[in-house]
Amino acid sequence: MLLECNYEALNKNYKEFINVSKNFCDYFMFVVRRDVTELNTQEISNVIELFKKFLVNTTETDEWPGTKLINDTATVYLFALNDESAILLNHIAMNFDDWIHPSFPEDLCFLRTSSDEFLTTIIHERDAYFILSEAEHHLIQNLFPDIFN
Repeated sequence: MLLECNYEALNKNYKEFINVSKNFCDYFMFVVRRDVTELNTQEISNVIELFKKFLVNTTETDEWPGTKLINDTATVYLFALNDESAILLNHIAMNFDDWIHPSFPEDLCFLRTSSDEFLTTIIHERDAYFILSEAEHHLIQNLFPDIFN
């Protein structure tokens, strides 16, 4: 089921959520839009380099969870989520709001499999939603009581 979440509550619990997500997800992803790539921001390049050893694949596309571009594409980076990559996610960002251009890639999302969404974020809109089973919903609700609208 698709569940809108309280973005502020999710944002406030960023570090705890990263740690919990390892129990549900095998992957995470983020996006670099082409217009930002053309600016060649060193900060974004540095973030990508930090996660390079966890990289599963990259895809040039006009669509990813929560977003459909018109007349443009972006690069989607898919990474393995494990203890080490979760520590790094927690180390480089204080919250989901950090995941926005020009300093960071955008739209940090968590996936069960390479295409099965768990948490989708659209950071520049301060929006996020979960796609959860009933059991997952109850578990997340118990861990983060104020997370669902």
